[in-house]
Amino acid sequence: MVAPRPSLAAIAKASKLTPPKVHAHKARRHAAPKRIASPERPALTEEQALHALETEISRKVGLQMKETDYPDEARRWTWSGTTLVNVRVNEDGLIGKISVGRTSGFRMLDEQAVRVVSRVRSPSWIPDRLRGREISVLVPIGFILPHRD
Repeated sequence: MVAPRPSLAAIAKASKLTPPKVHAHKARRHAAPKRIASPERPALTEEQALHALETEISRKVGLQMKETDYPDEARRWTWSGTTLVNVRVNEDGLIGKISVGRTSGFRMLDEQAVRVVSRVRSPSWIPDRLRGREISVLVPIGFILPHRD
């Protein structure tokens, strides 16, 4: 003969009387991983350091640039291009002279590119190899209109 199944009320009553079993495991202590001495990073070459500085200044300019920096007249005439702005970083790490290194072909865009770069005060990072020297880098500033169908 089969034993009768307990009712739902009996199961609920039994679960209230006996607390659920909790299995506690001791936490195992693992040894901290041994740190292996990593080889020193190789120093940047002059070319790599200059490229890194150009990239840093370009990044800061990109964060500063707004859609309103595209001159309205240039938009109307659909002028676009990239101006290479010559940026001189002084020995103290501040941006000094800013000038047009290579024109976009439109004076208005070139002047606006210089204004945009002049809003950046200084790069937040300068490679060790370049510190304490006057350095000139070319920073590209692009004025490109989206393609319309």
